[in-house]
Amino acid sequence: MKTSDYQQGRNIIAGVSLVIASFVILRTLFQFSDYLIPGMSYLYNLYSGNIAPNVITVILFDFRGYDTLGETFILITAVITTTIVFGWGSLKGYKKKETPEMTEKSTVIQRLMAFPLAIFLVAFGVTIVLGGHISPGGGFPGGAVIATGYFLTVVIYGLKKTPLRFTHRYLVNLSTIGALIFLLTGVLGLVATTYYYGTGYYLYNTGVDPYDIIHVGAFGWDNLLDYPDPTHPGILPYLNIGVGLNVLAGLSLIAMFLMEARKDE
Repeated sequence: MKTSDYQQGRNIIAGVSLVIASFVILRTLFQFSDYLIPGMSYLYNLYSGNIAPNVITVILFDFRGYDTLGETFILITAVITTTIVFGWGSLKGYKKKETPEMTEKSTVIQRLMAFPLAIFLVAFGVTIVLGGHISPGGGFPGGAVIATGYFLTVVIYGLKKTPLRFTHRYLVNLSTIGALIFLLTGVLGLVATTYYYGTGYYLYNTGVDPYDIIHVGAFGWDNLLDYPDPTHPGILPYLNIGVGLNVLAGLSLIAMFLMEARKDE
């Protein structure tokens, strides 16, 4: 059998398999929809307005808090992998030279505009993080926007001359602080629900209780455990801050290691 005939046969098998798999998945979803009563959309609309105006943030940090925690540690794993592959020795204090090819090609206009634009990106990213519970945004996009400002200065000015100069150790500590904020803030819900309900719920949204699990009226802690104002969505803003710091530091570390990577001569 010729190679072209083999490839053609393989493509036909792959196409038929894709059609069959798509049909099975779509049919399963169609049948499964009969069991979704009243449906997740109904539940989101019913409860999310009692937690925060931003439904996306409610889903990411309240209904899917464990999933967001997992995504945060996936980023940490990516940073560790990049450190091992490209940043070997950087955290030990060994001096590494950055790759000069990119910074040597920057123009005068780029050098003049990069820093003001980076400042704007940093300010905009902070706004996205801090306002993520009441407006579109949150920790992930806000941290990525701030890191973009750092990327811009590194590419235009280089690691040694960038106005936004970070060290490896500083970014590692910042990423650790962000992860600890997320982990420790989740303990508040665990402690509160254990004390009042007898069963602990990690990452329970202390400060908002739309499920009426914590009966706070008898204890006089209404301001701490139950906010009637949806612009005060409990621990969600602090989770946003933790994720924002982690994303900012993680992406900045990756950019730094990639800039320092050199090809073997």
